[in-house]
Amino acid sequence: MAIGPNQLNANFLAELDTFENKIDHELANKKVAPNSSVNTGVPSGMSFSHFQIIKERYLKAGWEDVKWNSDQREGDWLTFSTIKLD
Repeated sequence: MAIGPNQLNANFLAELDTFENKIDHELANKKVAPNSSVNTGVPSGMSFSHFQIIKERYLKAGWEDVKWNSDQREGDWLTFSTIKLD
C-alpha cells in the first residue's frame, strides 16, 4: 500500500506531541520569576518546522515569547520568557 501525505502529516503531528511532552517535562522541573525567562534543551530530532508549531502552542499557554537559540560552542536551547525578548 502506498503511503500518502496524510499519513506523513499524522507522523509529523505525533512527533509534535512527543516533543511537547519532553519540553513540558523539562519545564515542570524549573521555576520562573515574573519578567524573566527559563531555558530548556531542544529535543533531539526537532526541526524548525516543528518549533514553529510548538512555539504557537506555548504562546497560547501563556508564555510571552519562545526562542530557539543556537551557539557553535553551547549547542541549541529554547528560551521561554514571561516578557517579550528583542
